[in-house]
Amino acid sequence: MIDSFAEYLHDLKFEDIPGEAVQKAKLCMLDNFALMAVGCRSEAARAARRYLQRTCGGERETPDLWFLPAREMAWFGGVACFAYNMSDTSLHSVSHSGTVVFPTIFSLLRDHAALSGKELIVLTVAGYDLIENPARIVNGGMKGQQRGFRPTPLCGVFGSAGIVARVRGYSRELTKKALALAAHLGVGLRGTNGMLEAETGVPVQAIWFHSGYGARSGFEAADLAESGFFEYPTVMSEPGGFFLAFSDERDLDLLSRMSHFNTILDCRFKEYPVSHTLIPAIAAAKEVRRQLLAASRDPGDIRRITVRVPRAHYHIASRVPFPPNDTLAAQLSYPFVTAATLLQGNFGIGEFLHYRRMPDAVRRLAERVDVRTDDELDRHFQQGKWPCSLEAEVNGKQYRHLVLDPHADRAEHRPEQEMVLEKVKGILSMVMRTDEANEICDMILNLENEANSGRLLEKLRQAVQ
Repeated sequence: MIDSFAEYLHDLKFEDIPGEAVQKAKLCMLDNFALMAVGCRSEAARAARRYLQRTCGGERETPDLWFLPAREMAWFGGVACFAYNMSDTSLHSVSHSGTVVFPTIFSLLRDHAALSGKELIVLTVAGYDLIENPARIVNGGMKGQQRGFRPTPLCGVFGSAGIVARVRGYSRELTKKALALAAHLGVGLRGTNGMLEAETGVPVQAIWFHSGYGARSGFEAADLAESGFFEYPTVMSEPGGFFLAFSDERDLDLLSRMSHFNTILDCRFKEYPVSHTLIPAIAAAKEVRRQLLAASRDPGDIRRITVRVPRAHYHIASRVPFPPNDTLAAQLSYPFVTAATLLQGNFGIGEFLHYRRMPDAVRRLAERVDVRTDDELDRHFQQGKWPCSLEAEVNGKQYRHLVLDPHADRAEHRPEQEMVLEKVKGILSMVMRTDEANEICDMILNLENEANSGRLLEKLRQAVQ
């Protein structure tokens, strides 16, 4: 795999990339640009700034991000991108490749502003490929997550190392060394539902820095390779190597089906700040709410709610406390997310932030939610679907809805670009004027026409304060 990826990374040209993959890459960049901009104001970003102040801030009370080493900028960008857990996600590996790819690219622009818009698209597509292919082996069917490994930091280092190697102009051999060394540097457990207390007492859980470590470790792998360290390119599949350490031996059959270009096409955009596993529950709750309002029923009168999910989805959220005690617990809480959606009709960043001061009506309804596993939904999940069923009882009558694949349903009813633009403009409206947000959207949607990265770098610098 290392040899194959190094050759692919070294030879890839913009003209080789299918038009639909080019378009998807621009939407992914736009999505993550917005998430990084708003994420810089989040609880996680405030903790990240305190960490950077301790480690490289010097005399300054707040470290100037633009004068940090590129690897530290990439780390902070990864924290910011994942801060609200709204980044694009692969439905094969459940990795958040964009939260590693874009912080890596953006941190390199300061010293490489001559990169063209076409080259940024090449870096994006290649980065997703280098992350997603190993991530599918490690976490296909969410097997890795159930063992405790998160694919984003574990495999994100390959995408970051590859991007750094290409931007720095490494030879094929040096690129192979960097990618092989990256196999030693992936980190990140799914962890528990406990929390780490920041100095201010605001809970910020450990996985919020995972994407940052994936981005930063790619720089480290590249620097180690330049300094003379090496690892054999067989490190991925040999006994004692990466795949046999983090996956089942039979999973290595996937090595013969490595994909280029399709990995970015297979990722899905999030409309809601929750784990992807809860998106089917939001879709089901919105439909049940529609049924209730059509019958002139008040969702607040629901006596009992039963949410049925596959075991793989239940496993991730089974130990989440209620009420949620931190941001991760809030994003994994079926009772909170389901109740808020039924009552308010949506679950955006505004609704999510209510977890700390949950409205009484949401709390009361959430306490009536019962989450169960379902054998039939397990079978649908094993067929590649993301199912969920919801039943609500009001005055002795049942209101039900089954969602088999909310991502496919959404694609059938709404163009992807329309959804992403609405999401991005809504997020950017929290940190900038409408005309500024529109300018950024237009620039990135026409990125292949940019001769260099100067304008994008300036917009990024203004957005990331």
